[in-house]
Amino acid sequence: AELAELRRLSGAEGGEAQGYLAALPPSARLELAKLAAADADPEISAAGIMALVEAAHLEEAVPALSTWVAAGDDLTAFGYAWAHGDDPQLPVRIYLRICRYQLAVLDRFEPVQRANVERFLSDGGYVEPLPGFSRTAVERRLARIEARLGEPTGVRRRTGWNSGGPGKGCLGLAAGGRLRGVCAP
Repeated sequence: AELAELRRLSGAEGGEAQGYLAALPPSARLELAKLAAADADPEISAAGIMALVEAAHLEEAVPALSTWVAAGDDLTAFGYAWAHGDDPQLPVRIYLRICRYQLAVLDRFEPVQRANVERFLSDGGYVEPLPGFSRTAVERRLARIEARLGEPTGVRRRTGWNSGGPGKGCLGLAAGGRLRGVCAP
């Protein structure tokens, strides 16, 4: 019933779907956000992803974000919103999680999806874009990003991020190489 109501409100002006999600009790909001994030409707999926991220459930948002990347969809609006929130390192943290997730499931993507994922992994916009895809080169690149941010390689955290100082996070979240660089203050 909640997902049907979220669908009804998603077409309304003024962010009514996000307001509906925000008004739910935390446990119901989390369950609906998980369902919504996986929804085929981009507006519903975006509302679910944003609710999961706002609730610091980044790992639950990553598979849906990876699906967007694999489809060639643009994540710029997410990156912009996250870069201008309370945690300026959030876009980088999510980017790293998406990349680690995609590397773990890389062989599951269909050829067109895999090409989009490989492009995102190689040219995701943070630093040092790679000229082409290589799993080893991508893993090294991610390790360098993680080291610069003070997070040990492969560690996934929901809170307590050590940004390494102001001005150290730039990220262009886009599949298909459409955006190169949103810098967090």
